[in-house]
Amino acid sequence: MSVFFKTIVLSFLSILPVSNLHASENIGFSSGDTFTAHEYDGSFTLFCPGQSLTVNCQAYGLSPQEFDHLVFPASINADEVKLTRTNVRGDQRSKTSNIRSGQNRSNKSFNLWIRTLFQRPLLSMGRNTLAYEFSLNNNVTEEGEFQVIVNNGGLKTCRHGVLNGTARDCEAPTTLCATYFRNQNYCQ
Repeated sequence: MSVFFKTIVLSFLSILPVSNLHASENIGFSSGDTFTAHEYDGSFTLFCPGQSLTVNCQAYGLSPQEFDHLVFPASINADEVKLTRTNVRGDQRSKTSNIRSGQNRSNKSFNLWIRTLFQRPLLSMGRNTLAYEFSLNNNVTEEGEFQVIVNNGGLKTCRHGVLNGTARDCEAPTTLCATYFRNQNYCQ
């Protein structure tokens, strides 16, 4: 390597913030950077006082988990972290969490996959680029990005199950779908 090239490389490295050179290697979700999304399908017979019925269920899940904490090195001094996800289509979504000093993780776990009327997931199928911004008293102290991959695990079909319920359960039987999938160990 020529002396000229070494000088340029060293000059370039000297203008980069030192904290970003090493910290980003250890920033990510506690369960890793690769997740698998599954669709679950199945049915169960629900026995209630005086009647029985068959209930069909569908659900979506993410493994190893649907909520996770952001973890980071102790060298980061911050009281808040903001994550902004950009997926392969360019769509963005941001979420924030407070940080307690000395814990090296976000106070709350981020919703990675659950979609409801009031919740939107941080991740989407495929490659997700997550930009992080740590701040202390509203001043940015560390920023960078990391990648998270969500693979399509496809459809998993559970065997037919049986549940006993109350008269109220038979009025809204799909509320027992979560119990059914748990009992079936999520179609394992």
